[in-house]
Amino acid sequence: MPKQVKPLKKNQIPNLGLGTHSAGHVQGLEFRKRSEQSRQWVFRAKCKVCSKPHMNKIGPYPKIQLEDAIANAMKMRLLNDQGTCLKSNEKQFADQLVKQKEQQLTFSDAFNEFWPDIKMELRDRKAEQWKSTIEFYVIPRIGNRAVKDITIKDIYSVLMQGGIAANGEEIECLWQDRAKTASDIRGRIERILGKTIAYHSLPIPNAAALPNGLKELLPKQNRIVQHHKSLDWQDAKTFWDSIKDLNYQSARVLKVLFFTGKRVSEVTRMSWSELDLDRRLWVIPWEHLLKKGNQNDHREPLADQTLKILQHQPADSNFVFPNLKGAPLSDTVIRKVHRRYWKPYEIDTHGFRATIKTFFYDNDQLGFSREHVEMMLTHEQGALDQAYQRGDAYRRRSEMMQVWANFVTGKLDV
Repeated sequence: MPKQVKPLKKNQIPNLGLGTHSAGHVQGLEFRKRSEQSRQWVFRAKCKVCSKPHMNKIGPYPKIQLEDAIANAMKMRLLNDQGTCLKSNEKQFADQLVKQKEQQLTFSDAFNEFWPDIKMELRDRKAEQWKSTIEFYVIPRIGNRAVKDITIKDIYSVLMQGGIAANGEEIECLWQDRAKTASDIRGRIERILGKTIAYHSLPIPNAAALPNGLKELLPKQNRIVQHHKSLDWQDAKTFWDSIKDLNYQSARVLKVLFFTGKRVSEVTRMSWSELDLDRRLWVIPWEHLLKKGNQNDHREPLADQTLKILQHQPADSNFVFPNLKGAPLSDTVIRKVHRRYWKPYEIDTHGFRATIKTFFYDNDQLGFSREHVEMMLTHEQGALDQAYQRGDAYRRRSEMMQVWANFVTGKLDV
């Protein structure tokens, strides 16, 4: 009596070691793993036509999942019992299964399949936005649609949808009321469909690509540029008074943001390896900067007030401001703290950068140039400046950041 094989479970397959493993669901169905890149389903049986044992390929994993392998192995077992030579029809069976699987591939399947690759190309904050917009605006509408059946009309309906937006506000038309978000979503759908079409060799056009007809359907957007709401520099001392006594992690991040004018992600991802507190220096890796025109790290001088905050941080994690799990604090947490303690005004944390810039522009008697301010904000330089301006005005910027910190904390009047 043949030995009973315990059926494989779907969650066991990724952890199987190298070698051949009996699947157990159908006699002769096996999973063969030579490497992480070479994983195959096969069916073995003695042919009733030529009386020889044959090994027939079913298809690669994970393209062919367990349930599909079982279904195909059952067909092969039936055909073999009926006297069909499987070896002579092996390619036909494998191609048929792959084609059937690709015909059933939904947009949600495609997103889950290619999201890990897409995520690797994005920065943390961008990846979070990328994923959340697809899950909120796209999956509910076309997630269950087979990729081969997605039409330009489907993409149009996603972009023109109304209702409740991700921030809870009601909108009439995503394409018009959230122009930037809608344009980003279209590009993201195009990216997912493009990868799916290329990888699975689907003979269909990309419905989300503008040149394929979508451009003619979409109306012109009424784009209104909305800048981040900023704090008037005259109110900076009042704001500092509202947060100066707060002594928890996200509040300390907010203070550093206020003193340095850096982007939220640059501060939340600050690591101890970037800091030299003895030299009052923070070196921000170029990979963390928004500007990508050159690959130079940014040297940030630290004012006395900023240095004091950092010196009191425990160095028990790679990050200076970790959450309870040791990962960087999220941007959302910082913004919630900001809004909680500055209720009189609707201002954005990113607007601190505009506050500092305006302060130095309005108070040119302090003697700091516009170039110093732009360097502090790590804005992209023009091609000519990049070619000839090799310094970073570190000494003057060090004086500049101390002046700002002194003004904020009431040690300097202008």
